[in-house]
Amino acid sequence: MQALNGLPISDLRPQDKQLVETEFVEFVRIFADYDIKTGADYEHVPKSDVAAALACLMAVTDFCLSGEEARVMTELASTRDKLPVAAIDDIRKHPDIFVPLLIESVVNANAEIRSGKEREWDDTPFFALYLLIELKVEAAYPVLVQSLYLPGPEGASELFGDAVGELAGVVMALASGGDTRQIDKLVLASEVSVYVRWAALDAYKLLLRDGVISRQHAIDGLHQLFQDCVDHDNHDMLAPIAIDLSHLAADSALETIRSAYQRNLVDDSIVSLESIEQRIAGGEAIVAKYLRFCRPTGVSDTIAELKRWASFQPTQDTQPKTTKPAHPAASQPKPTSASTIRIDERIGRNSPCPCGSGKKFKKCCHSRTVNP
Repeated sequence: MQALNGLPISDLRPQDKQLVETEFVEFVRIFADYDIKTGADYEHVPKSDVAAALACLMAVTDFCLSGEEARVMTELASTRDKLPVAAIDDIRKHPDIFVPLLIESVVNANAEIRSGKEREWDDTPFFALYLLIELKVEAAYPVLVQSLYLPGPEGASELFGDAVGELAGVVMALASGGDTRQIDKLVLASEVSVYVRWAALDAYKLLLRDGVISRQHAIDGLHQLFQDCVDHDNHDMLAPIAIDLSHLAADSALETIRSAYQRNLVDDSIVSLESIEQRIAGGEAIVAKYLRFCRPTGVSDTIAELKRWASFQPTQDTQPKTTKPAHPAASQPKPTSASTIRIDERIGRNSPCPCGSGKKFKKCCHSRTVNP
């Protein structure tokens, strides 16, 4: 009964109500032959009858609890454009019940993606990512890190949506405990989406801002990581690492960066060598600004964070943007746009989205589509 305390009991189906009523009828029948007026009167009831009565209560409790678990998890799974505030509040109040279910949802979705199995629409891992971080569930960190290693062009975005851009760095900062080699390993994993690896780099600045590592540690680590990317032809990560080094005013890395630009290894459409040099020349002022605008290393309030997402705002009559930012965290996160798309024929979930975003239909406007 303590487990149910605070959970709103949802409406039961008629057949389920009958099962609950049957247990309560049996409970009443057991005590019908006893004159129970005060709590002390229960002391005269045989232990066998007390045990039978408690079994009835436990059956009802387990049944109701199972129903509430299903209700809350269903609300997370099929939110579309509505923020499931009530479900999130229930999870916060009863972490012992729901944390294992959140972890299980991530593990199962991870396995489905790795097996190549087509996943049905399910937002649970997206909310699980936020809630497991908010609730500081350290046992979940290895599971979240494993998810960041999902291969392919979408990778972890298939599991967590655009929350990857917001929280991949947070996950790596929390899970690494200051061991930047764990961050480097993910950044060098060329089979992982470049957007996931770029977002994971944020862990360096979070650890520095929080005083877990020194500025010199961060510079040395990123400098070596830059060189490793050069040596292993992992060139798609050179621009983001160079940007982070420039924000740290890393004079010691400048010649290595210049050499990579001279060899045309760095994508200068993302950042020019001139910009890198100017930021490094900015010194301490650049470093201070860089760290001042870091997001928190964690999630203090899932609801408050997600309320600012475009997909959880009232419907707007604006068309979704069709370009993808160079850095996944460079714009306000939005798993789906808030506007509604009308189509004249059915579109497959794995087909290109008709809005022109370049994403699969299931990952873009699927939740906003209405048939004429």
